[in-house]
Amino acid sequence: MINIKAIRNNIGANALNVVLNAFFQLISVPIFLKYWGVDLYGEWLVLISLTAYFAMSDIGLNTVTINEFSIAYARKQYDRCNVLFNNTLFFILSVFVFSLVITFIFCFLFNISQIFKFSLISEATSELIIICLIIQVFSGMVSGLFDSIYRATDKNARAIMINNYIRLAENIILILGIIIGLEIHVLILFYIAPKLLGLFYKSFKSRNYFSLKIGFQYFELFEFKKIIIPAFSFLSFPVGNSIILQGFTLLINFTLGSTAVVLYNTTRTLINFVKTGLTLINSSIWPEFSLAFGRNDFNVMKKLHRVSVASSFYFSLVACFLFFLLGEPIYLFWIKNKIEFNQILFYCFLITLISNTVWYTSSVVLASTNKHKAFSLYYLIACCLSIISGYIIIKVTSVITFVPLALLVIDVFLILIVLKQSFKIVHDRFDVFFKYLINFPFSIFGEIKSRLLKK
Repeated sequence: MINIKAIRNNIGANALNVVLNAFFQLISVPIFLKYWGVDLYGEWLVLISLTAYFAMSDIGLNTVTINEFSIAYARKQYDRCNVLFNNTLFFILSVFVFSLVITFIFCFLFNISQIFKFSLISEATSELIIICLIIQVFSGMVSGLFDSIYRATDKNARAIMINNYIRLAENIILILGIIIGLEIHVLILFYIAPKLLGLFYKSFKSRNYFSLKIGFQYFELFEFKKIIIPAFSFLSFPVGNSIILQGFTLLINFTLGSTAVVLYNTTRTLINFVKTGLTLINSSIWPEFSLAFGRNDFNVMKKLHRVSVASSFYFSLVACFLFFLLGEPIYLFWIKNKIEFNQILFYCFLITLISNTVWYTSSVVLASTNKHKAFSLYYLIACCLSIISGYIIIKVTSVITFVPLALLVIDVFLILIVLKQSFKIVHDRFDVFFKYLINFPFSIFGEIKSRLLKK
């Protein structure tokens, strides 16, 4: 049976994460600008962005390891769980040491403040911030690795909540530090403390759920090689996302100008708000797919796939209908009437949102079982074809209105590929799945009606 309780807990924990992120994004920028000013805030953002690239240095190994750990645990392959954990742990620690050495050499040879033309943050403070943020990034990676134990033992929501508390503490420390006027070199030391404390707490608490053994004797090169290719494949997704997000921004800027960029990006941002709900569904069902796959419970996988895809599809339909009716006043209120609303552009984005939903949730089957290698390549190809299509649309029409339709290239390219591969894994058929998708709203209404009658 589908573990409804685990999925419900995952949704609750992930929803809190979304709320916390949105809340602190809203209040942090005005606070930064009020107490630090534009220049100091800008220099801080540069340093943050520099260290953000280190977050990709695990090459997707954490994600693959968490999946494989859950699958191995479900198959009672506990020795392999230890090997998987230790392989990734030693890789992360090796990259961490290498990154620190390179950073120290770079700081010794060059003046960071001069390179980026900082006027308020000194060279010594810049170096301290970068080193502290690198420590924070890699401690976060190791902390994420411990999530594999929580996920495999049906404690995934607990791990998410710990991460929520860590993020909450980081934001509170940062905001309070700014308000009370802490020196930035002192603030950064307090800022990285929650991540380190969270790592120690997870490592200590996880002993209650799994007997983890750490040591170089558990490192196996053969097993490490097996997961390297799937790990590299996961890098296709952030690269593809960068092509779609930054690529279209640059394309529109070079062809139609900065005003068109603002119109396109603000419209896309509002539409992407709906995708937060879809991401919430995906991240909540991901652990259950891995565990069911490990147990060879294809019946649960099939049911979970049908329910999740249908829920996402009809959620996007309802959201698009509401945006169709209320999109213009919401948009104009949000941007304070500073930009003219482009109705056709908005509707084109709505079309792509619905088509994207068809394969987006289904792709979780591939990602959660590490069967995503072909899909990741197709996704990258589709993203490249999409931006080429966007260029053609701009050249033919000379307006921004129809540019979102270029994103349909991704959906058309991936719908059949992703669904076909997902059906193969969960042992489902398209005709049965399609019939379930059509009948889904009626079955939901029927269930609600029967429950009301019982009361």
